[in-house]
Amino acid sequence: MLFVVVGIILGILSLNPARPAGLPDYTGFDENSVTPSLINMTDAAFVADSGLLDEMNASQHPDDFAGFILADMGSYLNTSPATSTTTSRKGLLIYRTQKDDTLSTIAANFGISVNTIIWANHIANSNLVKPGQEIVILPVSGILHEVRDGETLESIAKLYSISSKKITTFNKDNKISQGDTVIVPNVKPIKDKTASDLPSVADYLILPVENGWNWGRLHESAVDISAACGTPIYASAEGLVVEVGSPKNWNSGYGGYIKIKHPLYDMETLYAHNSVNDVSVGDYISQGKKIAKVGKTGLVQGPTGCHVHFGVFGAKNPFTK
Repeated sequence: MLFVVVGIILGILSLNPARPAGLPDYTGFDENSVTPSLINMTDAAFVADSGLLDEMNASQHPDDFAGFILADMGSYLNTSPATSTTTSRKGLLIYRTQKDDTLSTIAANFGISVNTIIWANHIANSNLVKPGQEIVILPVSGILHEVRDGETLESIAKLYSISSKKITTFNKDNKISQGDTVIVPNVKPIKDKTASDLPSVADYLILPVENGWNWGRLHESAVDISAACGTPIYASAEGLVVEVGSPKNWNSGYGGYIKIKHPLYDMETLYAHNSVNDVSVGDYISQGKKIAKVGKTGLVQGPTGCHVHFGVFGAKNPFTK
């Protein structure tokens, strides 16, 4: 009897031989959707044992940050709902934040670093991310570089010590001009020049807003000066209007903005987040002339409210504290 039972069992096993576990089905996987920084680890800058870091205060200089965060692939493929994203005029993704979003979860969903979001959106404090806020999303960890007069992709690559090929990978148009923004992958922002490197213009520039509250913290060569929306903005010095951005557009987070080129040191001043612009490109403006009105267009968050983002390029900003 025992031999009969064993024989039956062996017969059943012969009809159903053991099979190795099946491989995952990758037929629905689109390798083109994965950012190259996650595929080519040799080009990625990341922190060992990174995972998702706790929220960090971006009021520090970027060099104070631990570095880039490498999100796991599972988090990256869990992208945000399409209804929460749009594409800007310059081809960048704009994400509208949802309830319970943090910079860490947004970074994980899009497969980029928390720092990348902070730098691209001029975020002063990561704890101030609120639902409904529009955030620029880059396709790779890195920065947005604003092109200055005379710069080329090759000179920008040299500035950040990377190959120009890496930049062209993420920038379809090789023809760039002043004011364009260029994605520079896997780098940190370059520090603003120190005070000793720049000429002083304290006696040349005036405050662009009367009786405004100057926060005084230098960021991107600029300070924020708060005043009621609609307060007049005045030219800090005489010069030629070289750029005007409509308040109706995102404009890399500046919203409505004006840039003036001055004869002294070939310096430029920037007035951003304006509700109304009263000048046009090509106008030559005298010092103290009304050029715009204070607003909160573009990326404005935190306690500053209605304010002018006043930048000085090519000289010291005399209104830092």
